[in-house]
Amino acid sequence: MSVFKLVSQTRGDFHRLTMVGYKLEVTTGDLKSAGTWDHIYVTLFGTEGQSERTELDNFGTDFSTRTFDNYSWVPSISLLLRKPPPTTKGQSSMETLLETLPNVGETVKFAALFCLLSETYSDMVPIGAYPKERFNEPAPKQMIKEFQAEFFYRLTMVQYKIEVTTGVMKSAGTWDHIYVTLFGTEGQSERTELDNFGTDYSTGTTGTYNLSTDLSMGKLLLFKVEKDPFSYLPEDEWYLSKIVVTTPEGEAVLFPCYRWISRGELVELRGGRALKGFEEDHPLLIEHREKELMLKKSFYQ
Repeated sequence: MSVFKLVSQTRGDFHRLTMVGYKLEVTTGDLKSAGTWDHIYVTLFGTEGQSERTELDNFGTDFSTRTFDNYSWVPSISLLLRKPPPTTKGQSSMETLLETLPNVGETVKFAALFCLLSETYSDMVPIGAYPKERFNEPAPKQMIKEFQAEFFYRLTMVQYKIEVTTGVMKSAGTWDHIYVTLFGTEGQSERTELDNFGTDYSTGTTGTYNLSTDLSMGKLLLFKVEKDPFSYLPEDEWYLSKIVVTTPEGEAVLFPCYRWISRGELVELRGGRALKGFEEDHPLLIEHREKELMLKKSFYQ
């Protein structure tokens, strides 16, 4: 690393209540093999305190040779405050600051409420964190009106945790794109790519992903898996051992597979315990069983 530059951004009397943004510019050297794949953590110390230990990660190849990256983090956000911030500038005090700040250990999970509105870092505006009355200019008020509903919608979406385990045999992993669709008694999810921006499906690994839906899908029935090509790489079959889905209600549902999946192949996995034919009570499961029987018959014709 050859350059490490930091720029402090403050916003008047209330920057401690809303956001104290520090922009870090990290430049990797131009020597051969100067980059790294490792995790980089930083802690900033000043006369008034120190930051938390924070990983610098832009979800990509961050520290490659001759690259330049920008990072920023925000220690507190208004939606987590115990009391609303003062509505008039200049009326804050140490007492009001301490009464307003979040509880100790509160997770800062609303970073998505900050939207970069232009190329300039100083134009970062907290969308949805402030009432429209805090702004007089037409442009910020219109931005809040347009973005506020979308951000709060995303915060209320239902989350499914998906754990995907790749087999341990030689060359079990794949570089291809993996898409999934989850089916339940109350509906189905959108076709979603499972991607953590890294080597997701390496041999013997388990990757964890989140799948968001508008509403709960009820009892989980089927899990559809599709494998699409990555760039122009040659075919590499993937051995999928199992998938475990944890519902918003906390139930963990196992979808066993234990087979090789080829490029372009569509695989449907059943969740929960095995059922006999006469026990099937949902049209999706009945249709799935009929497809399986037809496929097995075709193997012996």
